[in-house]
Amino acid sequence: MTHTVEPALEESRAGGGGADADDAFAGPDALWARLGAVERRVREAVAVRRDADPDPDDPYRGQYLTPEAVARILDEPGGLDLPAQDPWQPPARSPLGTLARRFGLSPLDLDLLLVALAPDLDARFERLYGYLNDDLTRRRPTVGLALELCGLGGASPARFRLAPGAPLIAHGLMEVTEPERPPLSRVLVVPDRVTGHLLGDTRPDARLTGALGEAREDPTAEAAEVHRAAAAAGSGAGLVHLRSRGGDAEGLAVAALRLTGARPLVLDTAALARRPSEVPALARVIALEARLTGAGVVLGPLAELPGEPAERARTLGALCAGLRGVPLFTHGTTGWDPAWAADAPVVLTVPAPSPERQAARWRHALARAAAALEPLGREAGAAGFLDRAAGGLAGAG
Repeated sequence: MTHTVEPALEESRAGGGGADADDAFAGPDALWARLGAVERRVREAVAVRRDADPDPDDPYRGQYLTPEAVARILDEPGGLDLPAQDPWQPPARSPLGTLARRFGLSPLDLDLLLVALAPDLDARFERLYGYLNDDLTRRRPTVGLALELCGLGGASPARFRLAPGAPLIAHGLMEVTEPERPPLSRVLVVPDRVTGHLLGDTRPDARLTGALGEAREDPTAEAAEVHRAAAAAGSGAGLVHLRSRGGDAEGLAVAALRLTGARPLVLDTAALARRPSEVPALARVIALEARLTGAGVVLGPLAELPGEPAERARTLGALCAGLRGVPLFTHGTTGWDPAWAADAPVVLTVPAPSPERQAARWRHALARAAAALEPLGREAGAAGFLDRAAGGLAGAG
């Protein structure tokens, strides 16, 4: 596979040891290097197929079968008979290595993923897969072809790495489409967000448009409270409920996630309440986004979710089940109802701030508002007023 990054990869390998060489190999080059291995396997498969194909240039491939083709199919053992691949592990800090760690993927899972990903990165694979599928209209790998390119047969236990409960499928890294077909003829597709993530795109999944809010940390949160909330998120199923008694529960959750090194994904509960039928599907997308980026999720206030008890329980149950294993902070003014999820959360109380902390919060809020207005010349007067108000609070504090 020809890519401009590959010479740089070879140079980093040739440059000897050291942190710089390790860092170069841990980047996107590892992805292209393994895709190069996929290309070599495809070349081998095409050569095997052409050797046994009496009419390799047939433009109507897959549309009909001649009597000679039927006889050939009956006489041949079937399959490409490629040798099994040697086990491999991606560099730990590479996108593939991080993906394997966060989703619990085996080396075979990664190879299957890359076989399915190849047509999205190099259009040549579409035509090559069409030829190997014996149908030029089917330009993505089937389950059977992906297994063969990994040196495995269709009856191998490896086929269950593409079953509904297996990590690749359960976590949404890959989809098995065309369920009406026999299992080995079903088509493998990698969602666009997974492809984008492996190529370095940091934008959230487009399917979450309108469902995410702004992550705002409480700059006045007590360090002990932040550490306690962060520790709770790392325990059990990762579910924490913050019961607010006048404090900034959402700001505390954001601060706690950042302390753990996780990026906060704040869900807009009002938006979710308007899309109740979409919540189960959105929960899977949110979980995929969180695992891809190493994020945690903040959900609340829970009072904005559907008010009818059964509907609220269904909504929270779907979200908690989909996000199990992902750090999840819920918050609101009420306690936790056991009917909301199978897992019991760690429940923490967020007390009302002292007058001094409340004044500090107002100063931060006014400073943010003034900074937002400052670039707008016509609002300069308002920005100045906010600055003076923040200064007055500082004097009062």
